[in-house]
Amino acid sequence: MPKTPPSNADSCDAATVNRWVPANSGLRQMLAAAIIPMVAYFAAAMNRLFGSAAKDRTSILMYHRVTPHVKGISAPTINVTPRRFRKQLEGLLRRGYSFWSLETLVQCHENREVVPDKVTCVTFDDGYCNNLVNALPILEDLGIPATIFLATAYIDKDEPFPCDHWSVKNCEALPRTAYAPLSLDECRELMKHPLITLGAHTHTHQDFRHRPEAFEEDMRLCLEYLRTELGIENPLFAFPYGIPRFGFNASSLQRVAKQLGVRCALSTGPHVNDIRETPFEWGRFNAFSWNTGATLAGMLSGWYSWADQLRTRIRAERSKIRAITRHKIELTIPALDGTGNYESDPAELPTISIIVPTYNRASWLGEALESLEAQQTEGLFTYDIVVIDNASSDNTKEVVECRAATSDISILYCHSVPPGDAPTRNEGLRNSESDWIAFFDDDQLATPHWLSGLFKATRDCHSKIVGGPVLLDLPADELEWLGPICRRALRELDFYSRLHPYVGKDLPGTGNTMVARELFDELGNFDESMTTGGSDSDFFIRAYEAGHSLWFTPDAPIRHRIGRDRLEPEFFRWDSLSGGAGHAAHFEYREAGWSGLFATCGIRLIHAMFYVAPAYLWALLLRDSGTALGRRTQLWRTEGYLRKTLNVLAPRLFEQKAFFDSLEFRNGRTIVKTTDSKSSDEHDKKDSKSLGNEPPNESPVAETPTATSEVEV
Repeated sequence: MPKTPPSNADSCDAATVNRWVPANSGLRQMLAAAIIPMVAYFAAAMNRLFGSAAKDRTSILMYHRVTPHVKGISAPTINVTPRRFRKQLEGLLRRGYSFWSLETLVQCHENREVVPDKVTCVTFDDGYCNNLVNALPILEDLGIPATIFLATAYIDKDEPFPCDHWSVKNCEALPRTAYAPLSLDECRELMKHPLITLGAHTHTHQDFRHRPEAFEEDMRLCLEYLRTELGIENPLFAFPYGIPRFGFNASSLQRVAKQLGVRCALSTGPHVNDIRETPFEWGRFNAFSWNTGATLAGMLSGWYSWADQLRTRIRAERSKIRAITRHKIELTIPALDGTGNYESDPAELPTISIIVPTYNRASWLGEALESLEAQQTEGLFTYDIVVIDNASSDNTKEVVECRAATSDISILYCHSVPPGDAPTRNEGLRNSESDWIAFFDDDQLATPHWLSGLFKATRDCHSKIVGGPVLLDLPADELEWLGPICRRALRELDFYSRLHPYVGKDLPGTGNTMVARELFDELGNFDESMTTGGSDSDFFIRAYEAGHSLWFTPDAPIRHRIGRDRLEPEFFRWDSLSGGAGHAAHFEYREAGWSGLFATCGIRLIHAMFYVAPAYLWALLLRDSGTALGRRTQLWRTEGYLRKTLNVLAPRLFEQKAFFDSLEFRNGRTIVKTTDSKSSDEHDKKDSKSLGNEPPNESPVAETPTATSEVEV
């Protein structure tokens, strides 16, 4: 496991889950270190040849640490030495740039004043003490104002910011001024300085994507601290992380920031700003350690932004092409009508049924239902809850009946004996008469606007299927340790930062999806023959093939709770073998026949032998256990795919009955394929340990299958 974040993270509000964005991978850092300087030097050359391309627009610079290099420690490019910091600012001054305070720039926007060319601002993120010790004397010498955005939870701490991976890793070998946050006394000293403005940077500097409620709570703590300790009202604000294309300044977060009274909300998008446009979308240029005055001038002059714009456009075009060819839809998001003229008569409002399959999770089910009962309908719809008990042996029925007796929302309890995901969800469909069906799991927690987020998206994009993010409810250090492969294996689904159609292999999962009732009448219910899972993916693929569009909205997140046993390698092994075998049998073989299955299996084997296996060995060499587990997960999935391929192509030679029986283990019981005189209860009591390849021993908390896609990780 990675090094635990510093104890100052304990100052975070206990009601939120601490999430910090993982450090970039080595490959990504190498690519960035090569490409970004190339683009910057190109921008410098273009600026020298043709002059500024940012007429009537202004730019903002962003710094973090201003600290000398420490011998023997490789510093990230956002570390700027005091000497380089001075040379960068002097270089811009020589090229005719004027430095204004951000406060002045915002006032010009508010007063609709014109800003001359070659005006820029200096900002610092997080609030390092070296901003006072190393940067302020240089700013004083040059007469340059600056704004420092404070992450207020860490003021007066002697430990590194938990979001600062470099400082956390190297703090024992670094001087305090290289990593320590400002103290409260230092902040008060800066407050009195005529060149310095202090602003807000949230309280805990977390990843607040898809969590506007947590963002609002955290911002209130930050603003309260600034108000009570420093006397700052309606401060300037910059988003933590702040990368627009990844959704760190999403519109839902911008709305919260506006409601809380901050005067701007800066991102880290590398683009010049039109002073007439909203300051809640202004971007900034990161000043790197290799930057010179010439390259910074090229960036600020507008010749650098084309690279980011081109990358965004290429991604959009690729998504558009794939969406048109695969889904036969146009990548256009209909404009919101903004009328709000929805029917207010409950009898005429659309109806939604939330289907919740459950098996032996009474300890979590109550909290899941509580989160569903708290949904805010905003007068747009009415809803009820249908709980399908897949023959639980705990007190599930009592939990549901207890909540139903005191709830204002209709909660229906249904008992279903046939084990498996598909039969359970189909039973829910049979017990619902609503216009829309929302799928939810018993190990999840919904935000108050989850259901309204899905419903609004169906209207905004005119789609009959809309899915939302499924975020793992785990501490930040465990999320970082797991890595993207393991998180996807645990059914984390978080595809796009805006309303967007699913493209490529991306599919929603029935842990967070809303589907129009009429689609089941048109396409049929979930395929109950798919005993190793994947019936949801099969349904969504059928919807694609029938010409329906599937959309993703980031405004309807849910939190997926993970039992501790699901973090064990044995669970990943069983789940990956099952997923690989199911994908081969239910998707590849069905779509492409035996020849396509054979060819795809060969490609998978080559990929596993020459890419995944070496990557696994490399992770072991680096002692990166999280990445190693992710690579093993990929190898296990390939093994499951290979076994099923051999079974399909040569069933007599590769029957492997015990192996495949062990994969058909759902809800803590084996799936019964044949009809005989034995009752379902007798089969349910069959000892799963008699199987040749038993799944992991799961606690009652973790036995229910997670209703999500079995598509390729």
